[in-house]
Amino acid sequence: MKRNLLIVDDDPEILEYIQEVLVSTDYLCMTATGFQQAVEMARDEAMQVDILLTDIIIPPFHGRDLANKIVRMQPKIKVLFMSGYPYKLLKGQGLLPPNSDLLPKPFTRFQLLHSLESVREVGPTWSIATAQNHFEY
Repeated sequence: MKRNLLIVDDDPEILEYIQEVLVSTDYLCMTATGFQQAVEMARDEAMQVDILLTDIIIPPFHGRDLANKIVRMQPKIKVLFMSGYPYKLLKGQGLLPPNSDLLPKPFTRFQLLHSLESVREVGPTWSIATAQNHFEY
């Protein structure tokens, strides 16, 4: 069964790499290069997104804000963040929400697949309660 994966990054090369890695897997990839485009895609009632894979920094917003908005539209979605910034810096700046997973960039094919599988099977699920505790733009 195919899983719908919404990938959000402002770098087209990252989006292309992820799609290349996942082409022969059970993920159906949809890509967005910005906050608004991703929200519009998630708003489509005909499309159930299983996992949101988003960069932490999506100028002028943050990935946590995108997750916050999308989880309100699709409460069962699972969220995986990715970033080239160090984990401690992201946590210290409040950019990485509590109980969330981070896929550090650059990542290998194995790291991407392992992280997606982990989020898919185990969690974390970005809950409505978590979303309500974060500032929304």
